[in-house]
Amino acid sequence: MSTRLSWAVRLERAEKRGRFTETDGKYAIDWSSCAIGERHDWEKNFKPSKQDFTRRESDLGLAFESAVHHQDIPRAQRLYAEIMALP
Repeated sequence: MSTRLSWAVRLERAEKRGRFTETDGKYAIDWSSCAIGERHDWEKNFKPSKQDFTRRESDLGLAFESAVHHQDIPRAQRLYAEIMALP
């Protein structure tokens, strides 16, 4: 993975400050830097196609992005744990 912060760190920091940052939101929306992208260790410039992830990953990734967008830290934490536990 690149030198950017992991989502585990971003979630911890968001919980401490009580919100996600604008940068968190930008990373959450891009497949190469979202929680699913982190799980697959995609590099920042990699643009995955629909064939590169499962329907479950897609659903969880979109839900995770939504949780970040809506500043729902507990939901984002639950979704991140679920994403990281995928086979």
